[in-house]
This record gives sequence, structure tokens and C-alpha cells, in this order.
Amino acid sequence: MQMSNNHTVISRFISKEIEEVYKKYSNITQEEANQVLKFIEQVEENQLNFEPYLSYENTKGLAVALDGEENIDIIRLYLFLTSDINIEVEMEAVREMHKELEDKGYTQIDDILIYQIGMDQEFQEIAEEKLEGQLEDIDKVIELFDEEEVANMWIFKTSPLMAARQYILDNGWEEILDIKDIQKGYSYSSGQIYYAINEGDDI
Repeated sequence: MQMSNNHTVISRFISKEIEEVYKKYSNITQEEANQVLKFIEQVEENQLNFEPYLSYENTKGLAVALDGEENIDIIRLYLFLTSDINIEVEMEAVREMHKELEDKGYTQIDDILIYQIGMDQEFQEIAEEKLEGQLEDIDKVIELFDEEEVANMWIFKTSPLMAARQYILDNGWEEILDIKDIQKGYSYSSGQIYYAINEGDDI
């Protein structure tokens, strides 16, 4: 008897929830439904890394923000920023970031560096230039190299550039540019996007 009463109570809760869900979705206008449908079709046809059916409100918000955007790589970047790493950003800023990714191979928002695969050589050159300037300061030389290394640099008349190149070869460009926690971001039309925390100055 108790089991039957339990089922009856639970069934009433289920019915009430279904009624509320029906009311919520039956009030959606045809225009809104079409907008959401178009976005979901973009997600599914292009195999974007986003699950549209987890939250209608979230999906609707993205559909509104991305309405009229046909560049799938811009959509990928927007979804990555807003859904994967939870950064609030306007579409115009995302378009500018995408242009930077296309032109330079990297972009930055807040303390997040976003870049295309294969940028290591460019970042190494940026790090070399930065460290070369720093090595004009003897205190920085002493900070980075031990006594034997400093002595050898003096004996062999090692230039700041050569010293910078050797240091980066041994320790990586990431250390000089204060880049931490590099991770794979998402795949786009031409390859793979990575992202990392930039604890230093903007590159």
C-alpha cells in the first residue's frame, strides 16, 4: 500500500513538472524557434564541440549572439571562449581576435594566450628578443646563469643574443614569456588551437 502511495505522489510531481515544461516551450515564438534551430543545425553539421540540448536558455543566448555569423571558425572561437573557458566577450571582439589568429597566429584575452599549432619558432624569436634586452643588465645575467657559465660567456665573448638563444634552448620560450599550463583548445579548419595562461606582459 505504501509503495502504491509513493508512486502516486511521484506521478503527480512528474505530471506537474511536465505541465510546466510544456507551458515554457509552448510560449516560444516561431521566430525564436527558427533562430535556435538554425544554430543547432550549424553545430551539428559542422561537428562543433558544443552540446545544444543541455540548456535551452544557454543555446538560445548563443543563437542570438551568433545570429547571422557564417564563418564557422569565428563560431568555434566564440563557443570556445564562452562555453569552454567561460569568458564573457562581445562578438565584435571575437571577430578581431579571429583576425589576429589569422594574421599573426596568436591572440590574447585577459591573461589567456590563444595560438595556432606551429607557433613555437615565432614565440622563440619573441622570447630571444625579450631576453637579449634583459641580458644587458648584469644582475639578470647573474640571476639566470651560474658562475661557471658567466665566466665562459666572458672568456668566449658570448653576445647577449647567443646567451639568450642558449638559455631558451635549455629552458624553453615559455619560461621567458611567463607562459603556464599550455593545453589543447579546439580544432579549426586549418589545424589545432592551443591556449595557455600568460602571467607576463602581452606578447
